[in-house]
Formats: sequence, structure tokens, C-alpha cells
Amino acid sequence: MARTGDDLTLGQLRTFVCVARAGSFIKAADSLGISQPAVSEQINLLEERLGHMLFYRRRGTTPELTPYGREALEKADYIIEAVNSLMKNPETSVSKPVVVNISIGPRLHDSYLKPLLPRLYREHPQIQINSQPLIPFCDVGKALQTGAVDLAAYSISTTPRGWVKELVPVCSAPAVLVAPPGMGRELAPGTKALAECQFLFPGDRNVISSWVEQVFAELGIVPKLAPIFFQHADVVLQLVADGQGVSVLLHETCIDSIKAGKVEIVECQLSPLQRIIGRSPHAPSEARIVEEYLSQALSAGCEEPTRNMVR
Repeated sequence: MARTGDDLTLGQLRTFVCVARAGSFIKAADSLGISQPAVSEQINLLEERLGHMLFYRRRGTTPELTPYGREALEKADYIIEAVNSLMKNPETSVSKPVVVNISIGPRLHDSYLKPLLPRLYREHPQIQINSQPLIPFCDVGKALQTGAVDLAAYSISTTPRGWVKELVPVCSAPAVLVAPPGMGRELAPGTKALAECQFLFPGDRNVISSWVEQVFAELGIVPKLAPIFFQHADVVLQLVADGQGVSVLLHETCIDSIKAGKVEIVECQLSPLQRIIGRSPHAPSEARIVEEYLSQALSAGCEEPTRNMVR
């Protein structure tokens, strides 16, 4: 039985619709820019106030709408549409949510896309973001051409081939060679000491191997040890700080550790990475909005290293 005296909220209805459309509490949390426990709490409160279960939940499986949940979804869509219409704001008056599928890596997602989500959803509540695992760079052009993804955001070292015409070069992201404190002066480009270092790189070996070869060519070395690859840049940064090796990272990734004296920059010339966004010709018009928001955020994050940080 539904509880009396407690009103359900528009936020709870929006969360319910988002979970139902995304098919996942975790994806809904990313889309809404809130935590997964917060999504679960909103759904639990809504179920309590309606007096019915909205989803069948079993650990490790996709939440499935109950018969009542399917009926409630139609009504929730109608209520949200009516509220948007009442606000008389053309940008927020929508009949159905529009899902924008985006291929983006964990670094760009966590640092740039995720912080945008609350504002994006507030200003364009019809848009729902479905973040997909990063597609291998050699395959993403085809994925955009066929509409398998609507947007793709990458940091790359070379001009992409086979991508769509709707390719937007956003900015250049400076890369720096970082070493444990006190080692910077010993590791000049082209020296034996640098060639004998253990190089650590963030990323998938198969995805960034050509960039790694470019880095070694620019440093003028043939490394004695095979490079080691890790999925996350923060892990690489900590290993460098612990004296386990050296790395080439985006300056924005290690700026705090440089200021804190945990790592230092080895002065050398490295080509910056290019930040690009590709949009599928089959993408919904709302993908342009997401692209614009993300482009602005990426541009703001691309700053040159300051000279006083180069040891």
C-alpha cells in the first residue's frame, strides 16, 4: 500500500525513468552525475511511496521492470513531459529521453565528462549519457560511421584515419617526461642513463604502441627494458614517485604531484597529444549539445606546463 502524507518528487521520477532507460543503476548514476547508492535510495523511496516494486532486482543481473513498473514508466514519462511543457522552456520540453552513446576513456570520463553531467541534465533533461568502454582506436572510425556510437573522445598522437567528417580537433594536451625526485638532471634525452630506465605507460599496449614508439624516437633512445603498461595514469604516477621507473604523461595528470615535489619533469621536447571528438552522422541532434559541452571542458583543461615546474 502506498504511504500517505509523503509526496513523491519529480527528481525520483526522473531517476526512475533514467534507470529504466539505461537498464542499469550504475549507468543511471553516471548519467545523472550522482552516486549509485543515491540512485538506489531514490528508487527505494519511490517504491515505498507508491507501495509497489518497480524493478525485479537480482545481484549480478540487469534490473527488470515489474508489470507495475512498466505501467509507471509510461505515466512518469507523461508527468515529466507535462512539467517540462508547463515550464514553457523549448529546450527542456521533450516527449522522450534521448540517449547519446559515447566512447570515452576513464581519464577523460572522470576528469571532464562526469563533472559536466549535473549541469547537462539540469539544462537539457531530455539527454541521457550512456558511456561505453573505450573502443580500440583502429575500430572507432567504423563505429562512428555505422552509428554504433554517437560520439567518441580521444587523446591521440597522429591524425586519425577512417574517421567521420564530423571530426573536431579540440586542443593540444602537453606531454612531459617525469622521473622520481632528484633524477631529472641525470636523464637527459639520448643518454645511456635514460635508455636504461624502466618506462611505465598508462593505457592499453595495443592502443598506444605507436605513440610509445614515437616517444622513444623523440627522446633519441632505444630502451634496454621493455615498457610496462598500466590501465590508470594515477597508478603509473605513484610508481614513478616510488622510484620504480619513469613515464611520459599528460601534464594535467601530474601537475599536483610536481607541485608537491613527488615527481619532477625531465626537460625535453615531446610532441603534444591532440584532443579530438568525433560525431557519428547517425547521431541524434542532441549529440551536438554534448559535444559542445565536452569540447569546452577539454579546451579549458589543455594548459601548457609553466617553466617554473621544469626542473
